[in-house]
Amino acid sequence: MKPTAHLLLGLMLLGSSLAFAQSSRPPQYDLTCSAFTYSPSKPVVGDALRFEYTIANFGKDAVPPNSYDIDLYLDDKLIAFDHGTKGMKGRPGRTVYAVPATEDSKLITPGVHRYKLVIDSKNRLPESNERNNVREGTITVH
Repeated sequence: MKPTAHLLLGLMLLGSSLAFAQSSRPPQYDLTCSAFTYSPSKPVVGDALRFEYTIANFGKDAVPPNSYDIDLYLDDKLIAFDHGTKGMKGRPGRTVYAVPATEDSKLITPGVHRYKLVIDSKNRLPESNERNNVREGTITVH
C-alpha cells in the first residue's frame, strides 16, 4: 500500500471514530424559566391572575416534546400544569406559555401571596443544571 493510501485510510478511520464519539455522548439539556409575568400587575382582592412565562433551554441539544413537565403553584396550591410540553431547540431555544385567569388563580385575600413555577418536577429530563428549575416570587394584593 502506498503512503498516500495509508494516510487516507487513517484519516477516514479517525473521522469515523470522532463522529461515533460525538454521537455517543449523552444529550445536554438545561431548562430554566427566563421570564415570568402576571397580570394585572397591581391586583386587588377578587382579581384572577393571568400568568405568562418563558421556558428556555440553555443546553446544546434540542429537547424532545413531552419530555418534561411544568407545574404552577399559588400559595402552595397547584393551579396549572402542562405535562404534554413542547419540544425546543438547543441553546438558546425558548417556548412561551400562557396560563389564562381561572377561579384557581383568583385572589380572595389582601396581602402577600407566593407563586412557584417548577420545570421538570418529576426529573424526567436529565439536565446539566438541575438547580435552576424553580422560579419563585411574591404578589402583593391590595
